[in-house]
Amino acid sequence: MANLTSLQTLDYIIVAVVAVLFLGIGFYFACLGGKQRTTREYFKGDGNMNVIPIVRLSYDFIIVYLISIMLYIFEVMSIMASFISSNAMLGIPAEVYYYGFNYFWITLGTFIGGPIAIYGFMPVFHKLAFTSIYEYVECRFNRTLRVSVGLMYIFSMIVHASFFIYAPALALSLMTGLTIWTSVLSTTIIGTIYTSIGGIKAVVWTDALQLIIFTGALLAPIINSGTSVGSFSYIFSKNMEGHRLANLSFDADPRVRFTFWGLIIYSIMNSLNLYGTNQTSIQRYLCCRNKITAQRTIWISLLGSFLITAVCCLIGLILYAMYWNCDPLASHQIQKHDQLFPLFVMQTMSSIPGMLGLFVAGVFCAALSSISSVLNSLTAVTLEDHVKPRWKSLSDEKATLLSKFTAVAYSILCLLVIAAIMNLGSIVQTVQYMIGGTMGASLGLFVLGFMNPWANAKGTFLGIVCGLAMGWWISFGNQIYRPPPNSLLPISTLNCSEILGDWRLRPNHNHTAFEFLLKIITDILEIYKISYVWIIPIACTVTVIIGSVGSLLIAKIDKGSVKNVDMKLLSPFVHSVMKKCFPNKHKELELKYKREISKELTNFQQSVKADEKLFECRDQV
Repeated sequence: MANLTSLQTLDYIIVAVVAVLFLGIGFYFACLGGKQRTTREYFKGDGNMNVIPIVRLSYDFIIVYLISIMLYIFEVMSIMASFISSNAMLGIPAEVYYYGFNYFWITLGTFIGGPIAIYGFMPVFHKLAFTSIYEYVECRFNRTLRVSVGLMYIFSMIVHASFFIYAPALALSLMTGLTIWTSVLSTTIIGTIYTSIGGIKAVVWTDALQLIIFTGALLAPIINSGTSVGSFSYIFSKNMEGHRLANLSFDADPRVRFTFWGLIIYSIMNSLNLYGTNQTSIQRYLCCRNKITAQRTIWISLLGSFLITAVCCLIGLILYAMYWNCDPLASHQIQKHDQLFPLFVMQTMSSIPGMLGLFVAGVFCAALSSISSVLNSLTAVTLEDHVKPRWKSLSDEKATLLSKFTAVAYSILCLLVIAAIMNLGSIVQTVQYMIGGTMGASLGLFVLGFMNPWANAKGTFLGIVCGLAMGWWISFGNQIYRPPPNSLLPISTLNCSEILGDWRLRPNHNHTAFEFLLKIITDILEIYKISYVWIIPIACTVTVIIGSVGSLLIAKIDKGSVKNVDMKLLSPFVHSVMKKCFPNKHKELELKYKREISKELTNFQQSVKADEKLFECRDQV
C-alpha cells in the first residue's frame, strides 16, 4: 500500500485554532455583541450588520468607510459560504473524476436562474421582511399550506445538514485516524454551540472567515499539482485520453447522467431555489441595509460560486491525471468515492508543514458554514411557523431562549439521520435523490405564488401533492433498486502493482448473487434510472402544471374559495406584464385590494375600541 502520512503537531494546532476562533465569535455575540436578547437580532441581525468587534472607530471618516466596505464584503462572503459546502468540496471532484468535466456546465444556468431570483423573487421578500419565508405562503394562500410546506423544508434541511456533517467526517477519518462518529460529533458540537448562542451575526461572521480558509484549502493542492502531478498540458492530455473532456451530449434521454438539457434546466431551477426561495438566503437579504445592497450581494455571490465550482471541477481533472492508471477505490486505498480528494492531499502535500492541517480546516469550515446556516434557518421556521401561532403569550425574550434550545435539538436529530445515510452512494448524487422531490415541489409552490395570479390554495395544494409524489417515486425507487450508472467513465488498475505492491481488486458478488442482482436490474423500471439532475425539474414542473390547472378548475367549481390576490405578493415581473397587457385587470385588482385593506383596518380599529371598553368596565368593577 502507498505510504500515508498522518497529521503532525502543527496540523492539529491549525485545526484547533480555527475551532477556537469560531467558538470565540459565537461567545462574543452571545456575551458582548448585543447578547442576542431578541428574535429580531437572533435571526436578522437587527437588519443592519454594522457590528464591529474589538473596537469602534467612528471618529475617522476614512476608517469608517473602509470598515463599512469590509462589512459589506463579509455579508457577500457569508451568502457565498452558505452554499459552498463540504459536499461540493469533496463531491464535485469525485463527480468529475468518475463522470467527466461536463459537470462544470451546471454553472451556465446559474446566470439565468440567479437574475430571476434577484429581480423577480427577492424584492418581494425584502419588502415584506418576514422572518420565515413561509409567512408569505400563509398570506398568499392559507395557513394549512404554510404549515405543510414548512414541514417539507424542515425535512429537506435536516437531511441536507446531515450530509454536511457526514461529508467532512469521511475526510477527517481518513486523514486523522479518528472514527467517523468522532469526526461527526466534533463538527456538530462546535457548529451547534456558536450558532445557538451567537445567532445570525455569529453565523455571518464565521461564514466569511470560513470562506477564506476554505478557498485556501482548495487553491493549495492546485498550486502544488505542478510538482506532484505535472503541468496543466499533461493534466489535460491525460483527461482527453480518459474521455473526461468529451463534448457535452445534447441527448434528450433523462437517464444519461449529464446532458446539456438536464444540466441547464437543473441549474436554472436550483439557482431559483437557492437564491430566491431559500430560508437561509432570505435571512441574509434581510441583514442587508436595503434591496439594492441585497441584489448586489447576490450577484457577487453568483460569480464567487461559479469560480469555486470551476476550481472543484479542475481538481477533479487533476485527480484523474494522478490516478489514471490505479484507481484508489478499486485498489482499496479508500472506501468511498468522496475520499478521493483527501487521499490526494495526503499523498502529495504531507511533506509541506501545515498543509494537511489547512486542508482539514478547510473541510471543517465548509461543513460548519453550511451547518450553522441550516440550523439558524430551521430554528427561524420552527419558531415563526409552528411555535408562535400556537403559543400566543410567548414573550420575545423567551422565544429567543427557545430558539437556542431548538438549534441544539435539530443538531441531535441530524445525528440520528446520519446513521441512516452512511451506507448510501456518492454525496452529490444521494443528496439530490433524497431531497430533490421536496425542493422541486417547494420551488413549484413559490413559482405559483409569485408568477400565477389565479393560483389558489386548493389547486396549489393538489399540485404540491402530485409534485412530491412524482419526485419521491423516482428518488426512492432509485435508492431502493440502486441501478448501475450508465455514464460511468472507464477506470484502470493497470499500474497498481507497481505503485502499491501487494494488492487485490475490490471483490464483486459471488457468481450466484451476481446473477440474482443482474435479474433484478433488468426488471427495474426505466423511470428509476433517471439522472438525479432531473428530480427537481420534474417535481417543480408537475407542481406548477397541476397547481395551475387545478386552480382554474377549482375556481369554476367553488367560487367561494377564491380570494383577491394582494398585489404585493406577486413578482415584479407579473406587475410589469399585467400593466402592459392587462392594464384594466391590474387596476381592478389594486382597487379591490385597497378596499379589502380599508375594510380590514376598520374592523381592526373597531375590535380595538371594543377591547378598550371591556377593560374599562373591568377596571370600574
